Amino acid sequence: MIPLPNKDFDSDSYFLLEKLKEGDRKIFTRLFEYYYSSLVIYADHYMHDEKASEDIVQSVFVRMWENRHEIKAASIRFHLISSVKNRCIDLIRKGGTQGKYIRRQMNQSEIQESEFWAESELKEMIETAIAKLPPRCREIFLLSRFEGLKSKEIAQQLNLSPRTVETQIAHALRVLRDDLKDYLFLLYFLL
Repeated sequence: MIPLPNKDFDSDSYFLLEKLKEGDRKIFTRLFEYYYSSLVIYADHYMHDEKASEDIVQSVFVRMWENRHEIKAASIRFHLISSVKNRCIDLIRKGGTQGKYIRRQMNQSEIQESEFWAESELKEMIETAIAKLPPRCREIFLLSRFEGLKSKEIAQQLNLSPRTVETQIAHALRVLRDDLKDYLFLLYFLL
């Protein structure tokens, strides 16, 4: 599997950037699949128009491919974020009255680039946090949150008391809240 870049500059990011500059279409496709949906959400924060946001992100990827030899960023992630933001700002400036409204909205609630996480990065963080739970606690949590079972159903299935199940779910939520505290807003926004 092709490695994907982490939050900060690392050897994987350098590798991906070099492969992209060489014209590796598989790397480009993987990057597109990895970042597309999160970049659309990021652009929509500025544009308040999903179709326009999708068009912006697509145009950023097309431009990145066309100008791949000229990319000077140390991180593909930050290159994409800043490209999308700059494209949004350019369109807003050209937008006249609607652009003024969007600029005012943008100033009131701007997402910082450091807060941007690809949806797949967040999923990976969630999976890692869940994997850290004790086995029984993890099992109960997964049955509750991902299978949609109620405490009584889980208790019957695992031959436990409903109170034990509720305690384990509460414990899991506390642990996950602590592990993912820096990303709670983004998790809420994406989910």
